[in-house]
Amino acid sequence: MNVSKEDLLRINQGFGGNLRSDSSLDFAIEMQNNEKLGIYKKLAHLMRAILVDHPFSDGNQKNSPVYLRSFLDAPKSRPAKSQINSKEFGFDFGHKRTAAFVALAFANEHKKQVNNDLLLHNIVSIAKQNITNIRNIEWRLKNAII
Repeated sequence: MNVSKEDLLRINQGFGGNLRSDSSLDFAIEMQNNEKLGIYKKLAHLMRAILVDHPFSDGNQKNSPVYLRSFLDAPKSRPAKSQINSKEFGFDFGHKRTAAFVALAFANEHKKQVNNDLLLHNIVSIAKQNITNIRNIEWRLKNAII
């Protein structure tokens, strides 16, 4: 997947986030250039950096699965960040939306089908359980993006 650190920052800033720590993102971006890794393993490194290592300032709290579900199902009709008061839900939305955006861009780039329900479940569970094992994350992504 052809993604740069600047791309990830721009995506997250679009959701209202800011960079807090970039070392994990730098490593994940570096892994994108490793020709020995498969496309899903490269994506797994990005997902771990975004979901588990919390590089963005608004990514340390749980997201709304309902909002993320609507993000996956209807990206053209989703409300702007300014239209959503995350305080009414008690948490922010940044890192899981960024991960979903990256996963959907990956699927589009590689002409893959996405099981939105499974992708949503896997994104939430990777973040909630702090899954750091790349093979586990890769397996979850392969099952959701076919």
